[in-house]
This record gives sequence, C-alpha cells and structure tokens, in this order.
Amino acid sequence: MKRFLSLMLLMAVTACVSMAQVFDTNSSSRYRIPAIVKDNNGSLVAFSDYRYGTGDIGTGRIDIYGKISTDNGATWGNSFTALSGSNTTGFTRAHGDAAVVCDRESGKMLMMCASGSIGYSDSKIKINRQGRGSWFSPYTYSLNVNEAIRVGRSYSEDNGKTWTTSVDKTSDVYGIWDVANATSYNDGENFVVPVTGLFFTSGKICQSSKIKVGDYYRIYAALCTNVGSLVVYSDDFGETWNALGGTSARPAPNGDEAKIEELPNGNVLLCCCVNGNTGRDFNIFTYTDQRTAAGIWGSVVRSGQTSVAGETYAASCNGDIMIVPAKRDGKDIYVALLSAAMSSEREYVGIYWKELSAESDYDTPLDFKTGWTAFPVSTTSSCYSSMTLDNNGNIALLYEETLLNYGYDIVFKTFALEDITGYKYNDPWVGKVLTIKVLSYDADEKVDQQRYLFNNDLNLAVNAEEEATTPTYNHYWVVSKDPGTNTYYLSSLNGDGYMGRANAIDYSTGEKKENIPACTDDYKKEFEIQDFVKTWTLTSNKTGVAMSGYALKFAYDSDKSRVVAIADDGEINWFDHTAKREAITNNGVTKYWSTDFELKEVEYTNTIGDYGTFDKPTYFGFPVKFERSDDGKAVYQGEDYNFYATLKLPFAVTLPDDVKAYKCTSLSDVEGTQVGLEELELKDNVLPRETPVLLSMSGKEGDVKTEKTIYLRPALAQTMQETGFAGTLGKKTFSDTEYNPETNSNIYILSKKNGHVAFYWLSDRTMAANKAYYVFEGTATNQSLVFNFGGTTAVDKITVSDAVKGNEPVYDLCGRRVAAPVKGIYIRGNRKVVVR
Repeated sequence: MKRFLSLMLLMAVTACVSMAQVFDTNSSSRYRIPAIVKDNNGSLVAFSDYRYGTGDIGTGRIDIYGKISTDNGATWGNSFTALSGSNTTGFTRAHGDAAVVCDRESGKMLMMCASGSIGYSDSKIKINRQGRGSWFSPYTYSLNVNEAIRVGRSYSEDNGKTWTTSVDKTSDVYGIWDVANATSYNDGENFVVPVTGLFFTSGKICQSSKIKVGDYYRIYAALCTNVGSLVVYSDDFGETWNALGGTSARPAPNGDEAKIEELPNGNVLLCCCVNGNTGRDFNIFTYTDQRTAAGIWGSVVRSGQTSVAGETYAASCNGDIMIVPAKRDGKDIYVALLSAAMSSEREYVGIYWKELSAESDYDTPLDFKTGWTAFPVSTTSSCYSSMTLDNNGNIALLYEETLLNYGYDIVFKTFALEDITGYKYNDPWVGKVLTIKVLSYDADEKVDQQRYLFNNDLNLAVNAEEEATTPTYNHYWVVSKDPGTNTYYLSSLNGDGYMGRANAIDYSTGEKKENIPACTDDYKKEFEIQDFVKTWTLTSNKTGVAMSGYALKFAYDSDKSRVVAIADDGEINWFDHTAKREAITNNGVTKYWSTDFELKEVEYTNTIGDYGTFDKPTYFGFPVKFERSDDGKAVYQGEDYNFYATLKLPFAVTLPDDVKAYKCTSLSDVEGTQVGLEELELKDNVLPRETPVLLSMSGKEGDVKTEKTIYLRPALAQTMQETGFAGTLGKKTFSDTEYNPETNSNIYILSKKNGHVAFYWLSDRTMAANKAYYVFEGTATNQSLVFNFGGTTAVDKITVSDAVKGNEPVYDLCGRRVAAPVKGIYIRGNRKVVVR
C-alpha cells in the first residue's frame, strides 16, 4: 500500500505558483517546526526552530529564527533571531514551536511558544504527587514550574522584524485549570486526570473575524496536553487566556497537536492529529453566547484511521486547517483545506480539501469525517506544515521536507486555490457592489437618520425615505483590490472614478486641499482602504467606539491609521476625525460628523430589496454601448461589420466570451492611416481596472441593429496593463492648446461619422467618461484612422498602378469606400495602392 501511495503521489504532484527553500538544514544547522503568518502590509513572515542539539525542548538550546518575504514568497530576506535561547538552565534555555498571529486592526503580532529546559514528556511525570487515597479519594498535585515545560509569550510591533523578550506565562496558563491545587478523582465512571503538561501547538493562532470583546478580535489557540487537545481563547490578544467550553471540557481526549479555525457562522472547529495513530480528530464548539464565550463542544469524530477514499489518512504530526471563501459556478461557497503528511509515516505532505457549500456542511463534527480530496505536494520525507493566504488569495504553504541530521529543510510553496480545488478564491469584499449609508446620531447616540452616499461628488443624498425608487448608478460603489496588495479601493459603479478627498486634508502630505476632484479622471491618487472595520485603534492606543455599521480605515503613513468621516452637509474628511460621531462648531455653525457607515451588498436581481427605497439594479453592471458601420460603409480591409466600443473603468470587469479586448501597438504606416491593434491577453477574461482598450464584438452586414448595449459585471481584480491607449474616468475637458495640430499631440477617439466606425480626430475639447483614446505624437495629417488587426506591419506592399484592378473594395485614407478612384493613395485588401 505504501509503495502504491508513493507512486500515486509522484504522478499527481501539481506545479506551484512559487517555491523557495527558506531555511536549509545541513551538517551544521538543524531546522524544525515551521510557522507562517501574513502581516497587515501583506508581507509573509516565516518562523522555524533553530536547534543546537538534536531534539525538542528539554534537549538543549533552541532559538526561533525568522525570514520575511515582501513579494508573496518569491524571494526571502536574511534570517534573523526572533527569540534567542541561552546556555543556562531554566526558562531562557530554549524557545520553540512558535504559534503566531497578526492582529487584523493594529498589526501587532503575538507569539506563544514552548520554553525552558524541561521537555513535554518529562513535564508530565515531574508534577509533585502528594498523598494517595482510596479508589474514591483524590490524588492531589502541586505544580512546580521549574519541573514543567514552560510557556513563553512575546510581541512584535514592527511586522515581525523584532520581538520583545519572551515573558514566562507558565503559571498563568497552567493556572487556567488550577493545577497548583488540582486533584485527580473518580466520578463514579471515569478516573479524571488534571492537566499536568501542555504546550501551545505551533503554527497558526486563529483570530475571529466576527467576535470582538474589548480592544481586540478574539483569538483561539490549541494546546497539546496530557489529557488530549484543549482549546483556549483570549479577548486581550494573549495577555490572558481562558478554556473554551470551561475547564472540565475535553474536546479531543486522544488528540495531540492541533489547530483551530473559525467556521463561517462563528463557531469553532478543532482539528488535531491523533496520538500514536493515523487520521485526524474533529470537533466543533457551538456558541450559545459569543460575547461571554458560552457554548458546548460536540462529540469528537475521527477521519482516516485507514486509507479510505474521502478521509484524511495522515501521519501523527502537526498540520494546519484553513477555511477560505470560494466561488463555484457563480455561487459563493467555502472550501476547507487541511495540510498533513499523507501516509502513516512522516512523508508526502499535501493538502486535503473539501467543499462547504451550505451551513449544513459544517454543522456537526461528523460533517468533517468524509468528503476530502487529496492534493499531493511533497514526494519524499516531510513532516510539519503551516498555511496562510498570500496577497493574491493563493495558499501559502510552509513545511518540512527531506530529513537530514535530525532536521528538515523548511520549504515554501504557493498554490492557486483553483489549482488545488478547481474553484476560484473569492475575497469577501472584492467585486461586490455596495450601497453606503452614513449613520447620523443624535445626542443620545441613537441613529436619527440614514442617508445614502452619492459617488459622483461624495455628497449625501436626501433622507432615505424621500429617495426616488428608480435605481441609479450614483448610489452604488464597487470594491476592488489589486493582486499583490493588501488594500481596497472604492469606486463608483457608474465608472467615473474613485472615492476621493473633496474639501479635505491630503493624507499623503498633511496639507489642506480645497475642491480636490472626487470620482473624476483628474483625480490621480486612488484612496486605499486598509479594511472595513467595526472598531479601530488609534496610534495613541485609544480605542474607537464600536460601530453600528462599518468604519472605512486607511493608513496615512507607515504607522498611523484614520477613518473616513462625513459631515451632515456632505463634506468628507480623512485626517481629523477619530470618533464615531462628533459635533464641531466653527463661527457659530455646527457640523455633525459621522465615521459610521452601513454597507449593503447589491444583488444581481431586479427584485426590490431591503436597501431603503432603492430598487436593486435591473441590469447588474456597467453599460457599454457598441456600434458597427452601416451596411455598405465598412472602413476596414474587406467587409467589417463587427461592433466596437472603447472602455476604461476604475474597477475590473468580466468580458463575455464573444467580446475581445485590443491594445494599440502603433500607427501601422508612416502616413498614419491605420491604428495597429493586437488582442490583449486576459486572465479569466477579466479586464483589469484602469486598462483602456478597444472592444470588439462579432457582427455582420444586415444585422437588424447597428447598436448594442451590454452590461459588464465587476470582477476580482487582475494586474493593470499598459495598452498604448489613454483613457478617461470622468468627463474630461482639455485645454485649447492641446488641440493645436501643428505643435501638440493629436487625439483620436472611436466614433461613427457618415455611417463609418473608426478613430476620428477629436475636434471638440470635451471627451465623455470611460472612453479609451489614441494619442498621436506628431502633426495630424488624417482626420480618421482605420483599424488594422495585423499589428504594426499591415500594409505589406506599396503598388504603383495606372488603375485599381480587381474585385476588392477600395477605400480612401479617410476610410470612405471609393467606386471610381482618381489620382491618389488608397487601401485595397492588405495593400496600399497609388493611382497616378
């Protein structure tokens, strides 16, 4: 069986997006126990034990090393020591098994670790036992922390580059179960043993995306203990910890090292390797009160005790569990991912995955027993692993591979979710269309009115109940995020630009600016939002008031954050306001400011929904009008009756299969009669934001309509591309001097004149929004430019002729069809001809 599995893995391994050997074990260095986390700037931070001896805590000095990648793992910086062990005995002797998390709001990092000079297995027998009673009488214990494996805690305030000296938290963590006064007893059926040995499981500490009590979102960690896998939580980012489910909870009695993941409904999934056996144990904690952490654990379920299709047949070594949003056939779903060594031995690390398409798929622990599909990664000896998401929504895997000298190489690989599962990663915000209400408050902190935010001038609409019921694009916003970044953009669905800074302080300079254009082509600094948050923490560590809706948080330099504020008269400000609501009086005039927004997703239907009195859009997406040349008046070589449009948008859109996008290569001949065009390569048919293009859709002579309008839906972003075209977002008016054909650039726009669709010289100074145009750097000699889809060398031959012969249609240099050519230059077929 093992030989067959090895062959299967060798045949099935799929190419990764990126890979690197982060830490190299050799004859003089030994690395073990990987952990990886992404900071709030989008960098990946990798950690590993650096062992001076050959074993775990208790066998010698151990340091924790780190490396940082700023390019999604393609390259890694130099090694640094995050925590340093020592050559003395006691707590500082060794630090290892790093368990890490980055706070999503403050960017602060927490590391919990195993420490000291006593190992885990020794810790369990070095608890002082006092007295011996009868079968029904208890044993009593007292904890001597100097004879137990210790617990360390450290923080980083600079994205994982430096860490505070590790603090000994042994007594506090063991004290959760009151080990100092613990007893073992018989409850009539079972002999109950107290917690007498533990350590935080290495890798990912889970932070909730839903539960916030105090200054931080709740975090969860799994402990490996002498009574199985236990779960603790903290509402103060690791300062103090409590047992999830209470101190008597034993969610996985046979569990060993484990990981925690938050389920989409806020409940907690425990996944642990099995002590001395194969497979994984699963359990779920179901909340009855999230704020007080009240709830109950289910019944533990095991998957993969034997090699059965659909189960997680895996070695008893540490892996990771992660649930990510995905899209399948246009439907929003979730995918569970589990990294593990896919055999009964420490070898063949890979990723198991299963689809979670409805809440019923993750309602009980039994839902996780079956339904898994294996995605092989390693083909050799491999062991512990840790996962996170990179900036592109790819699965970033850090794992041990190739056993040597009691250590492993620490290897990094990234995989697109689609390559693992066939499903696309689905950012919870990106590509969504939102309505945004500003929540205004009265003196009693009650919402007194909710008003929609217009996106054309960032003004407030009238009260929602007075709003017209006809849907308009001025009420809708699109969320974007570029690949490789960690920030969002808000742009208007009507395509005229981004959320801007009208009448506000420019956060990049700190200077007050008047009338900064918002949502226009002239606005060049896109507003980058860090997160959509319920509360926020200022640089002074003062906590903001909890939001009824969301605050839009951004950074105006490397270490400070602010939120967007809107006044009751529509003025927008990014720099000055830090409270949920403020009333500020200047010169006897009081303005009421709010930083609290209600964000509602607009769905794809025209059914009236719960967005105030707004309809959901009848057509979901941005309208693009296409035109073709009239019958008998096509201007391209031969007969061309395709439909054409140009487009530039501030958000990415998905093009239909029958629509092609073209970039401009150059003028195709020295006289400048044709525009050279080449099809633009697009991933998943997604046109990136800020990418001006010519669009083409098939048509034919005799079509009933010469105009068509299609609606393009917002999409997950792709990388912006240069196309040779320029473009507009908002309506653009040029100065007079830009249109001097003798000295300045000449602009050509797609237009239809006298029945011909072509690029025409722009004589009017005003250009419509969301158009692409061609700038010819030189003296204009032609009023129009026809299309050439052959690139830059379409005119392959100049023919001097006494007459134009043949049956192919002939066009002049303005694109007009000519029945009886006289002296001059013409286009026929793929040639330029000169008639003398």
